[in-house]
Amino acid sequence: MALVGGVAGARENAMGVRVGYNTRNSSPTAGLWFQHEFAPHFRLAPNVDYIFRHDNSDALSINCNGQFPFHFGQYNAFVFYPLAGINYTSWNYHHSDDPTDSSSDGDGDVTSRNNRFGFNAGAGLEYRVTPTLKLALEAKGTLVKSYSSATISVSIGYVF
Repeated sequence: MALVGGVAGARENAMGVRVGYNTRNSSPTAGLWFQHEFAPHFRLAPNVDYIFRHDNSDALSINCNGQFPFHFGQYNAFVFYPLAGINYTSWNYHHSDDPTDSSSDGDGDVTSRNNRFGFNAGAGLEYRVTPTLKLALEAKGTLVKSYSSATISVSIGYVF
């Protein structure tokens, strides 16, 4: 019973890893996240994700979100949180030089990079397994000029 009692009132930090799926290039993502709780219903949650290459594109996504947690369930073991924040994404597009093409220099892989700022909005659900371990499921949309996407992820984290 004392497993997660008092969690809602405690100021805490947490960090962990996440994996997921990004709709922009239909590929997996993986990343690191951190949370710092400033108040019972506000925490800052930066994260960085790598969106793996698929259809000759991949990206690095850096986010800083505000999360607004609401604790519920027995011993406050569950947390629902809406989120909103800012995003910086660097999309890389890869193509090969064709040595038979007279306009090509034959160097092989050529990358075009597009960097954009945008906005995030979404929600998540956490489950506190132990006082120092939590699992989460999160879905968010990222609004970026010409590069909007959605990401669904699962994560595991250490609470300290």
